[in-house]
Amino acid sequence: LKDYLKKANPNARLYQLAISMNKNVEFAIKSIGDAEPIEIIPLSDTVNQFAMQYFPVLTADQQNLIFSRRLGSGPYDDEDLMISQKRGNREWSIPVSISANINSELNEGTCTISADGRILIFTSCNGREGYGSCDLFISKKEGNVWSKPENMGAQINSSAWDSQPSLSADGRILYFVSTRSGGIGKQDIWVSYINEEGIWSKPSNLGNAINTKENEISPFIHSNGKTLYFASNGHLGMGGFDIYSSDKANEGFTSPVNFGYPVNNGEDQVSIFITADGKKGYYSNECDDGAKTCSKLYSFEIPQSKQLKIKSNFISGRVLDSVTNRPLKAKIELYDVDRDQLMLSVASDSVTGEYLMVLTQGANYAMYVNTIGYLFKSEKFEYDTEKDLKPINL
Repeated sequence: LKDYLKKANPNARLYQLAISMNKNVEFAIKSIGDAEPIEIIPLSDTVNQFAMQYFPVLTADQQNLIFSRRLGSGPYDDEDLMISQKRGNREWSIPVSISANINSELNEGTCTISADGRILIFTSCNGREGYGSCDLFISKKEGNVWSKPENMGAQINSSAWDSQPSLSADGRILYFVSTRSGGIGKQDIWVSYINEEGIWSKPSNLGNAINTKENEISPFIHSNGKTLYFASNGHLGMGGFDIYSSDKANEGFTSPVNFGYPVNNGEDQVSIFITADGKKGYYSNECDDGAKTCSKLYSFEIPQSKQLKIKSNFISGRVLDSVTNRPLKAKIELYDVDRDQLMLSVASDSVTGEYLMVLTQGANYAMYVNTIGYLFKSEKFEYDTEKDLKPINL
């Protein structure tokens, strides 16, 4: 590359490509030299049992793993959403279809799940009634039953390709990838906000701090609501698609930071999920065994130097009638006390009474539980200085 750049005409067709490739090589050499030891472990054969499995997401309590699986490596092989559950503290159960109401003979691809595991947004292509080649659909869970998926509508979906959603922990912000007009590159990351009436805003492009002239894919907004992870082949990297992170600033996002070696390497890394406590990562890595493309799921412990500055954890439990122990559907609201601002509002499950809410460092919270015919319940949590967040069960 250096020899070529010395001799080539700067106006030559490949000159700018050579400059970009050379920068990536120099970055890769430095990244490998500076790398901390990270043990990357494939998930067990119980999970990695298909031709391809990719785009892993977990509920905030880390008890449910959901991912896309493809039975073959061809682009038209059937995609379904699978779920595996934690057995004890370590082992994952055999993956099963997430629901007969969701999976079909059509393709059900990349998904995002709410922190409490009760709202699922996923991609479906070429089959369901929609607006473009791929659209986003939503399903909600009550008890153990997922509702029939509904198209998220023309406000979210376009006549282009819309895919790879990521829902914020509070359920109010949706990030996704689209090839719609008005973007910066080939595949861009877009964002939409839901209002109090449950209507999503017209999506806006995340801008050139994140998006490049190439491809930005698979956004993941951490449960802290501050840190966005995504994959790109347009930013400085190790080669192919790399994983990057960026933090929300006052206006937009900060310059993306490459996650570094060995999570990123010369192959394609196309998605990542970081647990609420910021200590563990899950991602998929594409591989090529010569005859066909494959993809497996991996996990790794995140070194202290790469851990999030702002971490989060969760509060979970059940809402019950104190006399009969009957499960209740109740409204649960979380307020930032210092700013007197509603941060999150969820409802407990009408069948089980279960709820889960994310608590993030840096604020004092008040939680209010209300339902008709009952005296309200309130709790307080001081997280403005808390450093080591632990799950709470109430």
